[in-house]
Amino acid sequence: MSEVANKQLTTTTRGPGKPFLPGQSGNPNGRPRKGETVTDALRAYASAKWKGKPAKKALAERLWTLAMENDDAVGIAALRYIYDRLDGRPKESVEHSTPLEGFNFVVTYVKPEDVDE
Repeated sequence: MSEVANKQLTTTTRGPGKPFLPGQSGNPNGRPRKGETVTDALRAYASAKWKGKPAKKALAERLWTLAMENDDAVGIAALRYIYDRLDGRPKESVEHSTPLEGFNFVVTYVKPEDVDE
């Protein structure tokens, strides 16, 4: 049997929904980008100037002012945001336990970035 006939035989016998040979990608270039994201736009603004100052510095000053001059929910939210950025968010874990044939298993989920090495 020739190589071309053998290749046609293997691709036709793979079944519906599986037309590619092993090791062959159905989308070699990946998913196309949808255009500019909100994050891209924010990064462009953050690298610009705002009233003569770098935008990141102006944003930090505004956030600090909101935190220090407001005793309401806005001030608390600003304080929480500043604290999370300075000290990092507290580690979160979720515990789940279930009895299994007389044994009790406890599984704790921790994000990989929260694991101390």
